[in-house]
Amino acid sequence: MGKFGTSHTLLEFQTFKKQQDTRPMGEARRRTDQGLPPRQFKREQVISTKISSLIPITEKQREQFFSITKTGAWIGIACLILFWIVVRFIGPMAGWWIPADAH
Repeated sequence: MGKFGTSHTLLEFQTFKKQQDTRPMGEARRRTDQGLPPRQFKREQVISTKISSLIPITEKQREQFFSITKTGAWIGIACLILFWIVVRFIGPMAGWWIPADAH
């Protein structure tokens, strides 16, 4: 009789089944039996991160542009405030000019 014939007990069947469950299945089992290394999966291809096919700008370049423009905007705001302080307060105090609304 074969392995699963009536001459074998349920305990023997369960023991055999546990041994079978620990082995890899299919392609992995074949590779293991032949002494081959595990299958190497292909790496995913790098998908283009361009914003559009018409615009040759990547997502990273877009983020860098936003970062630079935000920094530039804050520098511009600071310069405008400094210019306003000079025109409104420092210039008249230093006697460089007289504001039009001072009269």
